[in-house]
Amino acid sequence: MLPKDGKWQKDESQTSRQSMLEPHLQPVAPKERIIPLPYTDDRFHEAAIQWIITTDQPISRI
Repeated sequence: MLPKDGKWQKDESQTSRQSMLEPHLQPVAPKERIIPLPYTDDRFHEAAIQWIITTDQPISRI
């Protein structure tokens, strides 16, 4: 290791320490929340039927 490089790394590590976090923080705008519709078996059944029709899935009984 070169002597100048070791001195430079030591000086750099001492000057680059972050003493406070507050200057680096910025306020974040609140995101819009979408409240989902409540889950019901009927809605799931409707969605399943729509998915089967849309994707042209065969209906099989086991």
